[in-house]
Amino acid sequence: MTSRSRNILRILASSSGYTTVEKIAEATGAGVRTIHRDLENLERSLGLQGVRMERRRGLGIRLVDRLPEAVLSRGIATASAVESGQRPLLALMYLIIAGDWIKISELAHAFFVSDSTVSSDLGLLDSVLPEGLYLERRKGIGVRLVANEVTARLVFLASFPSLFPPYLLWGDDTQKVGNNSREERLVRLLGLRKHRDEDRGRIASTEESIGYRFSPASFSMVFNYLYLRRLRAAGEPGGDVSHRGTLPVPDLYRNAAARLIAGAESFAGEEEFLARVLASCETATVPETGITEYLGSLAPMVDEVVERALGQLESRETMWLHDDQFLLTYLRLTVAAAARRIDLGIAGWRDFGLRPFPDLAETPESAVLVNQFSDVIGVHIRDAAPAVVRRELAEASFALGAHIESFHSHLPATVRVKILCFEGLGLSRYIEAICRDTFPEGTSFDSRWEPDFARTGRADRYDLVISTFPLHLRGTQHLLLDGETSPEEIRRQVTGAIDGITPSGDELEREPLRHVALDVSLSTVMTVVETFFVEPRDPDRDLLEQATAALSCGGCDSELVLADLRRRESFGSVVFEDLGIRLLHCRTDGVPHPRAGAIQSRDEHDPTTLVLAAPTRAQQNETHVLSEVVIALAEEADLPPLLAAGTRAEIQSRLLNLFERRVG
Repeated sequence: MTSRSRNILRILASSSGYTTVEKIAEATGAGVRTIHRDLENLERSLGLQGVRMERRRGLGIRLVDRLPEAVLSRGIATASAVESGQRPLLALMYLIIAGDWIKISELAHAFFVSDSTVSSDLGLLDSVLPEGLYLERRKGIGVRLVANEVTARLVFLASFPSLFPPYLLWGDDTQKVGNNSREERLVRLLGLRKHRDEDRGRIASTEESIGYRFSPASFSMVFNYLYLRRLRAAGEPGGDVSHRGTLPVPDLYRNAAARLIAGAESFAGEEEFLARVLASCETATVPETGITEYLGSLAPMVDEVVERALGQLESRETMWLHDDQFLLTYLRLTVAAAARRIDLGIAGWRDFGLRPFPDLAETPESAVLVNQFSDVIGVHIRDAAPAVVRRELAEASFALGAHIESFHSHLPATVRVKILCFEGLGLSRYIEAICRDTFPEGTSFDSRWEPDFARTGRADRYDLVISTFPLHLRGTQHLLLDGETSPEEIRRQVTGAIDGITPSGDELEREPLRHVALDVSLSTVMTVVETFFVEPRDPDRDLLEQATAALSCGGCDSELVLADLRRRESFGSVVFEDLGIRLLHCRTDGVPHPRAGAIQSRDEHDPTTLVLAAPTRAQQNETHVLSEVVIALAEEADLPPLLAAGTRAEIQSRLLNLFERRVG
């Protein structure tokens, strides 16, 4: 541990409250950015010692748990120490797989190092192993990992994706994948691909039965689970893997777990444990049908977290974030999976300091999601410390932040970029957000996960493909990024790639992309404008009932619309204070097409209400019309007062003018 890290710990340990980063930087003589990096390393390492670190925007950092005296005297193996070489964690994986005594010389041979180097690596492991695991050494025999079966499996599932990039599993044992790296040699040595096709087929079948595809990292996690289970089943059973979590698991995942291991001998409690693993997997796609069965008893709490978080961000950003049903479903599934991972006890693999996101500084989206999660769900599960919650919600935070960024451009797309990350959708969206600062305005980004992208021939639809794993593309510029690359380096490499891009002409036919700027339906524009209602506020009627009556038209289900409006409002109203506008909205199957209108208030203390409603299954190019109306409130100075006092004809004319300028 460096002297600066030790000084930071002393400062935090001596404080009974929060300490700002600026104060720590001043006391240690380091820069603020340097302190942020040190804190990230310390947070992960302290977490493995059972010491939680909490961060609060505007307040600073504090230690939630008492710091053991031994930590300051002997130090801890920080993430940077482990990052200097992956051998300690590779040794941990080797010991878990073996499940028995291993000679030091065998580990040295596997890692191409000396016996003394392996002994040093094992010394590092001693200080970072989580509770429930320890190393036992015997002279002349070797070393073994002592752990109960559940703890060993959870550590394996958490650590393995950090050590082995998931794309290595797609290689061939008879060929070199990329360069002849240590990871590639170990993949071949451990026989990870021996049952690759069989296990990939099992997982694909499981995804089909569940109804969505796992993120690449989660797919790798399940693959590695099958690999570990097969090895440990080949010898003596490692022990009971029954696991009692506090969160119930929907039957959907139990059925999927039974299907995944059908025809194989099971350990006690195997299906229940595996069901919890599957339920905690992050998703790369979303189911086409409703998601209630996926959320189970978590549904009310997950809805509250997502809706309250979106409401706060909508109020702050002056935008409507419910235009993308894909995003809404993704957020709900991701929040539920995060809760189950914390409950199950799968330590985030970024805790080990390997392959972290380039910058885990807390974003506004992360702060809002973490606070809502902690207040609503965190009180019902173990170990839901803010640092843990922030880590597990990183994917959702990046995805939400990138979605907000996508609203900031109102020009037709001139350059199209595809982003593919094995690390997950969150990192894809994170890179997308960074690229938006670098690419010219109007660039469209597609960060949907497509595992067979290189073989589909879709690459020629894009001007640039960015990925974090090797791709063999012809005729399309490709930028390969390291998942650990800093934001500054990403911008530098992207700037160089832009110089080689020639915007494609209109003669090339392209499929519509999910995040294309101003991808709006002209027919929906006309429908929204033609059916836009304007009426005065009736003080003798409930606002929601008045809005429901105003929205009602042919094919409407008024009772369903009212129920959905009430459900959304139960999470809190969205009010644009500076504009004097309240946003009353819902996604509902009670309307046949997107609709909007204004309920004008005669009371100067009661804001005018902009009412929005869109079918649950409406395409984003349809619902994006409503988003543009909300964004225009902040960008078109005359629109808020016109909504508050204008006639229906005046407002309709203004909206037509708005879309004519923005869409053409």
